[in-house]
Amino acid sequence: GSFHKAADELHLTQSAISQQIRSLETYLEQPLFLRQGRSVTLTDAGADLLGTTQAMLLQLATGIRRLDQYRKPNQLIVNTSPAFARHWLVPRLQAFHERHPEVDLWLYTSDEAPDMATQ
Repeated sequence: GSFHKAADELHLTQSAISQQIRSLETYLEQPLFLRQGRSVTLTDAGADLLGTTQAMLLQLATGIRRLDQYRKPNQLIVNTSPAFARHWLVPRLQAFHERHPEVDLWLYTSDEAPDMATQ
């Protein structure tokens, strides 16, 4: 509701925020905010862009979280059905661990296929 509050939160000047918003609106060729005195509200286009931006930032955060697995070179993540895990895999885990103690094994069970984009 305020470029001043946004500037404080981002540790920038209000002028810098206003200039960036004006540049973005010029580039998009439409207003993103309705200016009413010292307050601002999103236009329909601004609300639409906000939703897209939030979704993209969430996707970026998910991708960054997935990078953690690359710092663990001996990590093995197994995702399988509960039935397969219970009847075949779990009984063999102790022997696997004895042969490969350096492997950090994570076992996830689910009857649904994993969403590889987020896991």
